[in-house]
Amino acid sequence: MALAWESARARIESSLAGAVQDGVTPGAAVACARFSEGVWQVMKLAVGHTEPGGAQVEVDTPYDLASVTKPFVAMTALSLAGQGALDLTCPVAQYLPELSQTHGGAQSLELLLSHRAGLSPWGSLFQAVPAGLPAARAFMLREAASRPDPNPATGGSVYSDLGYLLAGEAIARASGMPLDTLVERELTYPLHCAERVFYAAALDPSRKARLCARVAPTEYCPWRGRTGRGEVHDENCAAFGGIAGHA
Repeated sequence: MALAWESARARIESSLAGAVQDGVTPGAAVACARFSEGVWQVMKLAVGHTEPGGAQVEVDTPYDLASVTKPFVAMTALSLAGQGALDLTCPVAQYLPELSQTHGGAQSLELLLSHRAGLSPWGSLFQAVPAGLPAARAFMLREAASRPDPNPATGGSVYSDLGYLLAGEAIARASGMPLDTLVERELTYPLHCAERVFYAAALDPSRKARLCARVAPTEYCPWRGRTGRGEVHDENCAAFGGIAGHA
């Protein structure tokens, strides 16, 4: 078993080195774990740089998790539902009344969280937001709820960023608390990972500055006119204020 584990490590190291050499990525950090014969084995690897000419990637270099946000939001919703603080079966418009008479507003949180609400997978909502954050958020919620999938799956799931945008806001409204606070309280704090998994937009200025000094940038964003660093990569989430259910 030890030889197999070392062989896996060598293959992973080779793949990472090849990706850097081929220009797929300037650098990467990887963690792998397995449970074998009653013992956890963990390997952590880091290669390359955070950006061309940038700092060396370390095993604890922060990276943007992007859509991995969705499972955290879904688990937060399940935790609240288990406490009786959230009804997963009622129409979302019960929590977001401004979405009444829309396709999304008629769907339940259960359907939104399981990608079965029949909403479009994605939409460049950020390109048409009105000036001012409250107006932008209101526009994006209504627009997301009004975009059914043009090619709906019969009885199946279709991945939807727009559905999780609505779900995150509905969960926050139902609880009367910001979404980032809920995710931390219900999930990341009990799991002892609140210092590693968080919404960057919710950080205070000093912690945000420390993050930006270490975090790997994502890519140049034409919409923002800069390279993203220490902020959400997803444009819709950024236009929504940086804290949303989908990213």
